[in-house]
Amino acid sequence: MWQSPAGFTTADLRLRVRDTSPTARVLFAHSTAAPPETWAKDVEVWISLHPEGADSIRLGQWTLAQATGAQEFPCPPTHVASVRLRVMSNYGSSEYASLAEFALLPPPSGG
Repeated sequence: MWQSPAGFTTADLRLRVRDTSPTARVLFAHSTAAPPETWAKDVEVWISLHPEGADSIRLGQWTLAQATGAQEFPCPPTHVASVRLRVMSNYGSSEYASLAEFALLPPPSGG
């Protein structure tokens, strides 16, 4: 589980992908280990074929449900070398924002 530093309800996370990998789905999940008001609400995902994030494009913007089940969103199939995850709001906490899981997934098998 990840949470922003105390007093920050937004976040900008940059991640490098070990091997450039194909993606066609984005997954998010919340955890009961954090209070529901801290859960990430509005999120954006930016991707790049460059490990340093040059020439990033926005893959998508989503509003996450205030629920613990995995939330999966389709996206245009593409290869990714680096990711920028922006948590733009949470469900009302002024303390911090939290997110239990984030993943870029390949196209479904057979698809």
